[in-house]
Amino acid sequence: MSFISIYKDMIKNQNQAPGALKISDFADKSLLILDDDDPFRGRLARAMEKKGFSVKEAKSVQEGLNIAQNAPTNFAVIDLRLEDGNGLDVVKTLNKSKKDCRIVMLTGYGNLPTAVAAVKAGCMNLYSDLIKYNMVDAIVATGASIIDMDFFEALGFKHYQGSQFQDDTELRNNYIDRIYDTYIDEEELQACDKIICDIANSLKPRSYTSREFIKEIGKYLKDNAKK
Repeated sequence: MSFISIYKDMIKNQNQAPGALKISDFADKSLLILDDDDPFRGRLARAMEKKGFSVKEAKSVQEGLNIAQNAPTNFAVIDLRLEDGNGLDVVKTLNKSKKDCRIVMLTGYGNLPTAVAAVKAGCMNLYSDLIKYNMVDAIVATGASIIDMDFFEALGFKHYQGSQFQDDTELRNNYIDRIYDTYIDEEELQACDKIICDIANSLKPRSYTSREFIKEIGKYLKDNAKK
């Protein structure tokens, strides 16, 4: 399924959702499309212009950064991997220059490191918006995204942007875990795992569904979350 067809489904579902925002609700309809695929970028730009957006196109990270710094847009569609770098650098800049910018990330390289890096860059409201605007029927999440990303950060711990080229032996000697270019303090990760163990040990002995256990995690965070 193409992005354009996905977008049309999103708009259709948004219109059906109670209280859902429409393009006409926004005074600023500026949209940055950052993608190095010229035909795709052009087709998407024309489709968005027909929907009422004022489109700015960029085909490199540098061009995207120039727009994000000097003329930040209210919306953005950004490819993750480009020839001259990573689209997340543009996401970070947009989040600083225009904090309420709405961003859609595109990538053909979906994996845990990519998800962690995207969350670290500021893509935090994806799941809630997908549910709020009826864009999905169900979300299947891994333990890694729930525990090592969301729960970990809710406890006040952090993910740090580093380099994927750092020597892993040196990192390990300093109790630093690496997921691609994202770093985690090993001692904080162990503390997170211990809390999960304590939550599990506090439950009555029986079989639990993942949904039930996630609910128990939520109960813990209600009283103990740091953010």
